[in-house]
Parts: sequence; structure tokens; C-alpha cells
Amino acid sequence: MGLLKKQLPKRLTNLFLQQILQQFKEGLIDLTEAAGQLQIGRTHLYRLRTRFLKERSHFAAKLSGGDHWPDWPPEALAFLKEFLPL
Repeated sequence: MGLLKKQLPKRLTNLFLQQILQQFKEGLIDLTEAAGQLQIGRTHLYRLRTRFLKERSHFAAKLSGGDHWPDWPPEALAFLKEFLPL
């Protein structure tokens, strides 16, 4: 289930995600159905719902993971270019 959670923005459109969360919020669908349609666990559904309620006008699924490190400083790049023969 963890891999599916990380791929949520790739698998589902934001509109679909918002519709499911809105239906869940209004009680039109229950926890099991909402989590099943999104293919996520209960905990992740509640986290999404909380974020949806806070950021409703600009809510979107976010890609998790990725490169969160800053770029290397120029001195480090210069050193690596000298040190590594490529």
C-alpha cells in the first residue's frame, strides 16, 4: 500500500480526489469506500481529508519523495570534476 500512496498524484486526477474527499466529508460514502476508491489506508485518508479541509480552494495531491537537497556549491562541483575522470 505504501507504493500506491506515493503514486497518488500520478494515479488520480485532482478533481477525482477532491470529489471523493468531498463525498466522504458529506457522509455520502463511508471510510471503507473512500479509502478503497483511492486505494489508500485509513490513516492516509484522514491526513488527506484534514489537508483538504484546510486548503480546499487550492488543494492538490502532492508528489512525495524526490530530490529535496540543495544544489552542490560550485567549489564541490569543481573538486569533483577534477577528482573524477569523466
